[in-house]
Amino acid sequence: MKLFTVEVSVTAVVIADSEKEARSVASYELRDIVSDAEPEIDVLGEIKGLNRLPSKWDPMCLPYGGDGETRLKDLLPETEPVRDTRTIDMFEQVATAGEAA
Repeated sequence: MKLFTVEVSVTAVVIADSEKEARSVASYELRDIVSDAEPEIDVLGEIKGLNRLPSKWDPMCLPYGGDGETRLKDLLPETEPVRDTRTIDMFEQVATAGEAA
């Protein structure tokens, strides 16, 4: 299984006397807002190392959709694996040469 960063956004209308109060109302009503709306979900990319976690996420966090026990530190290496660009380029050139024939 792979880990991905997703961004979920919902637009709602709240009644309030100020922006600060609007934020408070939205926080209080968040569960209802999400259940009533159809959230827009964007996949931002795969996470390949603990050094690539989104802000406010740390290695001890539990990912959504998991077994509820396995933490990010158990699923990811400390850093993103190093890509050997020489090998990638070599295979790309072979594929390109084979397609031309």
